[in-house]
Amino acid sequence: MKYLEFNVNDMVITRAPGDKTPLVSGCVNFFGIHFNFDEGFAEAAGIKSVEFYKNREKKRVDLVDGACLIPNFILADKSPFEIRVVSGNMVATSWLTVQIVESGTIQPEIPDEDLPETMDYVKSPVGDGTVAMFRKGKSGLEFSQNGEDWESGINGIPDVPESPKNATYVRKNGDWVIQEEPEAVEGLKGTAVNITELAADADLTAVIAKVNEIVTVLADRGITVV
Repeated sequence: MKYLEFNVNDMVITRAPGDKTPLVSGCVNFFGIHFNFDEGFAEAAGIKSVEFYKNREKKRVDLVDGACLIPNFILADKSPFEIRVVSGNMVATSWLTVQIVESGTIQPEIPDEDLPETMDYVKSPVGDGTVAMFRKGKSGLEFSQNGEDWESGINGIPDVPESPKNATYVRKNGDWVIQEEPEAVEGLKGTAVNITELAADADLTAVIAKVNEIVTVLADRGITVV
């Protein structure tokens, strides 16, 4: 357990001189706070407790010998929080903002194996789809997902395609995508003939065949003729 030291003088909380302990997020059940009270606050009636406030959530924790554990929700991320000390229900100090200066990252364990003198381990954060470990080898950088099977080169590392030159981006379904050039549509060739110009005894077989051909072409292009 690591305690951060604070002083309470004239109803004001200050960090104890010389205490430079950094408060690291993610380290739950490890950090606590300890208070040194001046004579006036020490003699105030009632049980001494600390109120923690962060992200609109408040929790009150009783002090034992002037100390208590920092609640887990306070260290869930690296955003700052506030504290004040309360004696009973009538006496309280002013609020103090406490900074969490570093975000903790759980690192993988180094495998139990002897490395050649030309190699050493480099730790990296773990997670789904990430490379768990890197090490330097004779042929270059080697990587492993489990610390046992090692690969070299760029296998498993996806290539990022380059954007086309002078590409235009547009919004589509909430994402930015490259604007595609519209496909050229081949026009229908032929000469339009007014149906009223046909003779009464004209053979319409060729006309009907041509109309059916046009309807078929339009249907292939997604156009419905009613």
